[in-house]
Amino acid sequence: MVALLTFTMMRRSQKRCGLECGGSGAKLARLSRNADAFIVDEVTVEEEPFETRLQRQARTPLELVLQLLVREDLAGHRAVLTVEGAAGACFVILPRMNRKDADGALRLQARKFLAWETPESVMAHLDSEYPRNRVGSVVALARWDAMRPWCRLVERSGAVLEDVTARVCAYQALARAQRWAEQSSVFLVADIGAVTTSLVVFDRYQPRFMRDIPVAGDAISKALMTELSTDEGAIRLDETRAEQLKITGDIRAALASKHPGIPPVQGPERAETPRPAPPDPAKIAGKIGMLVRPIFERIAAEIARSVRLYRENTGQNVTAVYLAGGSSRLQALADHIAAAVSVPVRQVDPFAGIGFRSASVEETARRLGPRLAVAVGLALSDAPALSLLPASLRLSKQLAQFAAGAVLLLLIAGFLPLVAAGTTTRIRARAVRPEVEVASRRLLEMRALQQDLANLQGRLGEADHQLTSLRQATGRDPLWAGVLNSLAAAVPPDIVLTRVCANPAAAAARNVVIQGKVLTTSTAFDTTFAGLVSALSSSVFFSRVSIIAAEAKPTPGALGTFQIHCDLTC
Repeated sequence: MVALLTFTMMRRSQKRCGLECGGSGAKLARLSRNADAFIVDEVTVEEEPFETRLQRQARTPLELVLQLLVREDLAGHRAVLTVEGAAGACFVILPRMNRKDADGALRLQARKFLAWETPESVMAHLDSEYPRNRVGSVVALARWDAMRPWCRLVERSGAVLEDVTARVCAYQALARAQRWAEQSSVFLVADIGAVTTSLVVFDRYQPRFMRDIPVAGDAISKALMTELSTDEGAIRLDETRAEQLKITGDIRAALASKHPGIPPVQGPERAETPRPAPPDPAKIAGKIGMLVRPIFERIAAEIARSVRLYRENTGQNVTAVYLAGGSSRLQALADHIAAAVSVPVRQVDPFAGIGFRSASVEETARRLGPRLAVAVGLALSDAPALSLLPASLRLSKQLAQFAAGAVLLLLIAGFLPLVAAGTTTRIRARAVRPEVEVASRRLLEMRALQQDLANLQGRLGEADHQLTSLRQATGRDPLWAGVLNSLAAAVPPDIVLTRVCANPAAAAARNVVIQGKVLTTSTAFDTTFAGLVSALSSSVFFSRVSIIAAEAKPTPGALGTFQIHCDLTC
């Protein structure tokens, strides 16, 4: 009865907190759940100033989280954590293939992703079961040894660490809570962080594609610090004002204090001359827009590229873009993205449909706004889609939640009988103590032998797994479905292929011979042929593109012929 009452109280009132550590600091959102309604209890941000990050004197992410947790009492909270640099997810869209080819292509794409995007490999788990349960292929990447100190830090603050998850799960929970799919079934979330911008495409709340681009808020702040020439004098925003302008988009607030950069009037004969009037924000708004326009255009172009890539691989159109992060309130950035993708662009409001504990909490939450989207999404998540904790640790934490009620029930129901039985057992134990000591020594010896046997079995299993993987890898054929699809996409309209075959002289048939001709509809033989060579060189399936023959000799219906050799990468 006591355990049932404890479980009922936990279900009726839950304390949750989502904790995110990003490039600009640590952010925490504490929520309470009564029945089906959520209330924001507190939001906290431990920021690292932009000027210290520029000078490379910033605190480590672990120190930021420690400073945040020192001020917070998380006793009784269920915490969900995302760690900067210790966990991530790579979603790779592949062509339709059979299971054998898809598994091989998945491993190839995952390794290429790690080689291109990360300075060192962080792959600890690569399971081919993932793509069989999803539309599109997902690879979970994690380093448990890197996340262990973060988990210990959070649990020492009094919280029960429910799960460690990837950033994409926060937006999945936030989208479900606010029902984004009712407005747009396929949507893209752009999280504009400090150093990188994360792009995630969802299809009815299921993540299908994710990539990071190396341009974000810090690049915008650096551009805003460029010196401007105005009628009133030169203006240069310092680090603090540039960061304030990037987050709020308010030019007047950034220029209001002392107008840095305008030199004072000097000379005794002009001592009474008044200082020049403050610059008019309306006049310099266009000049500031010119400073950040290249960065806005690059972010918009990368988002448009991701939308186009998703459409070409899945046949589905992204119908909305949601912006989050410290720079998402810049209307000019939203306008550039809307022009690039031609779909509605909306700003994420993580507190939509959620109440607040007090007016001061609401004021702080509204001021921080979309910067807390990941923290609020983690607090809202019931079952994160990607769990990076070991299965044994997740099970032990679930059992620990109900351990207190079960122990209390056992103490109340069996205290007196246990006392009586314990006294009798103690008398009997004294009589058999010598036998127990002998048995204990034998048990220790057997456990040592059992541990040695388990170690040998583990090594044998690892060797068998490695042998099986090598046999599977050496027995795979080239991915002809993906090769032919990539080749068809690379051929321009004015070129006709007359022959495509594997070169029998090459080892293991890894060399492909491509022959064709340039039609008379082409404006120039060289330009059209160069476009084909460039498209083949940029394909993930070909490498070492070699021109064997290229003759611009007009014939009936053609400007010339060519022959190309390519090596397969898969």
